[in-house]
Amino acid sequence: MRAIAVAGLFLLVPLARSQTAEPLSFEVATLKPMPARPSSAIYSFNGGPGTSDPGRFKMDGALKAFLVRALGIKPYQVPGPSWLDAEWFELVAKLPPTTTREQLDRMLLTMLVERFHLTYHHEFRELPVYELLVGKNGPSFPESDLSVKGTPLEPGARRAPRAIDEKGFFLLRPGPSPFVGNLADGIIHWASAQQPVSELARILENDLGRPVVDKTGLTGKYNIKIAYSRDGLRPMLGKPPEPADNTTPSGGPSLVKALQDQLGLKLESEKDPIDVIVIDHIERMPTEN
Repeated sequence: MRAIAVAGLFLLVPLARSQTAEPLSFEVATLKPMPARPSSAIYSFNGGPGTSDPGRFKMDGALKAFLVRALGIKPYQVPGPSWLDAEWFELVAKLPPTTTREQLDRMLLTMLVERFHLTYHHEFRELPVYELLVGKNGPSFPESDLSVKGTPLEPGARRAPRAIDEKGFFLLRPGPSPFVGNLADGIIHWASAQQPVSELARILENDLGRPVVDKTGLTGKYNIKIAYSRDGLRPMLGKPPEPADNTTPSGGPSLVKALQDQLGLKLESEKDPIDVIVIDHIERMPTEN
């Protein structure tokens, strides 16, 4: 059983970090190749801003994963050569303990420019997207009571762990809550309170590996719960699959069926102009440490 918390704002076309921004560098950085993993694997990292080890950052993943992190974009926004998925590296870096997340990502970008000789530019291209729409019978999830407020923590206090209900969803505390997910036996159970539908679109985008555009026209904030099988979903790298429209091998409903039956929503394939990063030049292997 695994808990997943997701929070923050969703933008369909995140703006990649500028090549002209003031460069920041790691104090010391060691980069070495490592065996490739399946293209569906998610890169891993530990240490750095907001952790118990803020002065040390370790990351391993495909070269595309480093680009995604450093540029603040999605994998589908890097239509580069296929070997970007195949070349894996381990980075161990020393940085000032006061480094912020944004500064860390700029340090990663500097490393890519200096060690891989990266150059790139922006370009809009028509890419496949999913439009999130209301089904024929309308939405089946409630609008939130915004008068319900959260309870602030006392200084130094910690919240008690969330409990899980009999259906596998986390029990939410009063007030707003970003989407929190409980993964058990291949089924992801998402729950949220006082969230816009655009946040649901962001969750679906992460699972489908393709932009999801909120075309529901629903402008309020809602309490949303949805559970579906994760079979075949969320390729970090590589070609996104088409979402199945029937029951999946795990025994749970597919994402498409769950949207329809549990929320009264549907997905339709379209094409929209998306801001992508075109790689003008990047070396396959970095310069020496």
